[in-house]
Amino acid sequence: MPVIKRAIALFLFLALTACATTPQTNTTSETETPMATVGSEAQEQAEIPETITKTETPTTTSMLANEIVSITGQITANDTNAPIPHAFVQARNNKGMVITVLSNEEGDYQFTDLPAGRYSVSARGFGYARSLTEIVETEPSSPQSIPFKLTPDADIAAQVSGAEWLSLLPDGDETRQFILDCQGCHQLGWPRQAYNGWPTSSQWETSIKKMHGYYGPRSEFPIIGPMDIPRTAAWLAEYLTDEATPPQPLPISAAAQAMRLTEYDFPGVGPHDLVLDANGQVIVTGMFSDDMYVLIL
Repeated sequence: MPVIKRAIALFLFLALTACATTPQTNTTSETETPMATVGSEAQEQAEIPETITKTETPTTTSMLANEIVSITGQITANDTNAPIPHAFVQARNNKGMVITVLSNEEGDYQFTDLPAGRYSVSARGFGYARSLTEIVETEPSSPQSIPFKLTPDADIAAQVSGAEWLSLLPDGDETRQFILDCQGCHQLGWPRQAYNGWPTSSQWETSIKKMHGYYGPRSEFPIIGPMDIPRTAAWLAEYLTDEATPPQPLPISAAAQAMRLTEYDFPGVGPHDLVLDANGQVIVTGMFSDDMYVLIL
């Protein structure tokens, strides 16, 4: 019996000790949110979390990121005040995006749906010098109007594209091979600007030898075929002279007048090739490198 009594006493002692040391289940820890009954004073004074829910109004900063603006104006000649149709107007923002539009028959242009921000705007038309650049800070509530007056340019030949200069070369296999070898990467009008006039036969020969060393049949990147360099140089100098007059650019069609061209700054030396994959993603290869880039809009 004494043994049984001692066992019962020990059991009661351990049970009382456990009850005294076990935490109450209805207490609140420092990290838990207090639970209050409906209508209690604690619930009325509970703190509201400082987070933005889906039903709240976005802040001013986030609204500006999605707001759009417009820039309009008219292009006229400085000497006659006549409207200049088909002038190119460019707007560049501070993120490296350049948008180009054309003026209409009345010389009016407009940029619509532009992201709000800071833009530099300039204009140029065939036969006229490029305008000074205007800096504008756009705001959604206040559309900007920027008129331009362009001054006639004496050197119209400097404004024609390589296509117009190519038309001066005789139609035949030699011209076709020249286009394949050189015009895939170069504009034909560039040597005229680089030499401040068309190169002589010897200057053409020096340039072609240089490029042939980089990309000729014996180079590490053989994209130029075999070529009689002295003959090609003399052939170019015969037809591309300072006395030659290139044809005027073709008229701009009504469909082209509504175009909107968007360009983006390139991170490398420059782009070389561009392709669209099966998903419509734009992939660009870099010039003089094995780098590839993806255009993310």
